[in-house]
Amino acid sequence: MEIDILYVFDILITANYNRGRRVRNGEVNDMYGSIYQNLIDAGCDRQKAEQCMVFVKDGRFTDMLPILVRHRKTLLDSLHESQKQIDCLDYLLYKIKKQ
Repeated sequence: MEIDILYVFDILITANYNRGRRVRNGEVNDMYGSIYQNLIDAGCDRQKAEQCMVFVKDGRFTDMLPILVRHRKTLLDSLHESQKQIDCLDYLLYKIKKQ
């Protein structure tokens, strides 16, 4: 599956615009910078972001998929763990208020 770099850049411009960032269209450095910033904003550490950028610069976007899917799973697992903790606190608050 081949992914067009301009399509990815368009998605990131929209994402950055929605987060209040200004991105200049058509500049290669902005495109790479936008992709890198999106990875950082998504919680990727510097090493993971730089690893993905190697694939981006080679036009091998699909090679990033396993890294990004694994990172997404890590974030989702963390979210679920936080939700469990909130549920425990809510239960404790409920019990205290009920007394």
